[in-house]
Amino acid sequence: MSFGLKLAFAVVLVAFVAMRFWPSTVKVIYGKDFKFAAVLEPYVGMFLFTDSVFQRHILGQGLETLDWPRPSVSVKTRAVDRSGDNSGGEELTYGFHVTWPEAANLDVTFSEVEGQDAAAATKLVCYDVAWSYRGSPYRYRYRDRPSDCFPLGYGHWYGGAEVLEQRWPMNGQRSRMQPYLTGDYLAPHWRSRPGYGRYGSIVEPYWISSSGVAIYVSGDVTLHSSFNADGDNRLCIKSDRRGYVNAENGDDDDDDIYREWLNYTVCRGDDLLQVHRHMMRTHFARPRQVPDERTIRSPIWSTWARYKVHVNQTSVLGYAAEINGHGFPNSQIEIDDMYSTQYGDFDFDGRKFPDARAMTSRLRELGFRVTAWVTPFANTDSRAFAEGVDRSYWAKTRPPHSVPSLTRWWQGPKGAAVLDVTNAEAVRWYVRRLKAFQAEYGIDSFKFDAGELDFLPRDMYVPPDIVNTNRLTDMYVRLTEEFGRMVEVRSGFRSQDVPVFFRMLDKDSVWGYDNGLRSMIPTALFMGVVGYPFVLPDMIGGNGYGDADPLRETTIPDRELFVRWLEVSAFLPAMQFSIAPWQYDDEVVKIALKYVKIHETLVAPEVIKAGKMALQTGEPIIRPLWWIDQSTDSLTIDDQFLVGDSILVAPVVDQGVTSRNVFLPGKDCRWKDRETGEVFHGGQWLKSVKVPLDHVPVYMRIDAGREH
Repeated sequence: MSFGLKLAFAVVLVAFVAMRFWPSTVKVIYGKDFKFAAVLEPYVGMFLFTDSVFQRHILGQGLETLDWPRPSVSVKTRAVDRSGDNSGGEELTYGFHVTWPEAANLDVTFSEVEGQDAAAATKLVCYDVAWSYRGSPYRYRYRDRPSDCFPLGYGHWYGGAEVLEQRWPMNGQRSRMQPYLTGDYLAPHWRSRPGYGRYGSIVEPYWISSSGVAIYVSGDVTLHSSFNADGDNRLCIKSDRRGYVNAENGDDDDDDIYREWLNYTVCRGDDLLQVHRHMMRTHFARPRQVPDERTIRSPIWSTWARYKVHVNQTSVLGYAAEINGHGFPNSQIEIDDMYSTQYGDFDFDGRKFPDARAMTSRLRELGFRVTAWVTPFANTDSRAFAEGVDRSYWAKTRPPHSVPSLTRWWQGPKGAAVLDVTNAEAVRWYVRRLKAFQAEYGIDSFKFDAGELDFLPRDMYVPPDIVNTNRLTDMYVRLTEEFGRMVEVRSGFRSQDVPVFFRMLDKDSVWGYDNGLRSMIPTALFMGVVGYPFVLPDMIGGNGYGDADPLRETTIPDRELFVRWLEVSAFLPAMQFSIAPWQYDDEVVKIALKYVKIHETLVAPEVIKAGKMALQTGEPIIRPLWWIDQSTDSLTIDDQFLVGDSILVAPVVDQGVTSRNVFLPGKDCRWKDRETGEVFHGGQWLKSVKVPLDHVPVYMRIDAGREH
């Protein structure tokens, strides 16, 4: 055991003695130079510190007025045989247990972990913290639910949730305290609340700091979280069932709602990358397969941004002919909203698609596979709605009524049902209908939209074994596996092992961090660091939403914005067009063909290679510069990234830029300019690199005389 841990355990024992002798006085016991210290306050709670980075506030404010009983403290030990003769040995202290009778329990367990990288020789210290609260007789107020805050000022932070204004690192983001649930931050009622910072389609209860502190909250905690709320410079977590859809919560006045638990792990080490690798290995599942390689190599062509709901058979066939006519390859053509008779029915509207089967056959002759857009919703005027009601396949209200519980979504403002993913027979019915749709019309796979909990009715019934309702998002993602590796989804919670593409939530056709081009690289880096390597960027140029009616009108993105967006996408795991390059001019077509070729020949092989590694390690394909170099520069750069370990990309993400500075990470690395062949040593800035409209600075890593 390290000296620091021994000292920590001694602190706990001293604190225990202090409580016995001064039971009505707040005692502060702390260590200045060791990695763990404890502060016990007999009637209020406990604080934990890790190198002044990890600060835990237990029980909130003002609980001393509740006249809690004096806690009892016990130290957890186990026998360790160090003699080798099985004769017993010393007692090793590895944690402690605190009990407030009839009120709360705290368990803290310490452990040391060896890092996996022999060269780094990293030793980690981890703390497993488990709080449980009982509601009666010591009922506590809302603000006093299990709540912990961590100061952000000791490092740069990464991870968390997808948000509208994604930043890398996260320190520039702001999210107020709210249920840590998957959501649609594009909904008008969220976008109209500046500073709220609604969480998006992918949420993971994992945060890691450049100081080497990582936090992971157990997946069964009904977590609420805030990040730098209103500029408070803190990450706060709280256990609170309110805000989670579950019949077992009872009414707000029910004692049961006051029974909470907050379980999480904090690990600390000297090397950011090694701490992250340990957390990924310990807490995250890894992808089971590499998704469809043709989708990785060649672009998806979606009808959405170009045609919106006006898509029809003529436009689809015309779009395919244009793609081929301009010499572009494809992975598939995706027929998006609105091709069906009603939302929820898996068919083609005969007025818009008079012979859909002939259309898909013709698309195959032209070299296209065909995918279609689907959701878990059925509007009340659809045939699927009536059938699902008869068979009890839609989400229902809580017993004893158990009638279909309606929701609203962006194409169902008057009410719609949503699939009950907790009902195995309902899921089989949904899958059967999609497979029948495939067989009838020749559809290869699907784009599964939605899945966020924003779209669940608040009065729906959820089985009592599902405490954290983010599991419903994961259950929706998992049913998509039935349709192969071409599938794309946009939501996820602990879904990293599902071998499909995870798409960024819709981006706006703007330059800035406000869901525009500036947020693209931070979003890709975020997805990778929380365990989703197979990132599908949103459509090149954004969705072209018009101001008057964004679901029906398309505003063509700015020409320069479109090209720079194209250049970023070319170096991500897959490319997706909708607005076409030839809607601009011949120069844009030429640039697009250039970067599609670069993606196919340079990027895709590295993506597939890194993707196969991800099956073993869970590591990202699109990596931050601190993967190689943990210098101050690498920790904060948000407009450069690595593809695997071999390709360094420095695209332009700001309007009107014709030169930029480029940082080459790793003092022990050498980098070759892909265009000029010039070789540079890492650990330096290249100043004022020229970046005309058709150019992206790309550098290939060279190690030990061997070029990657």
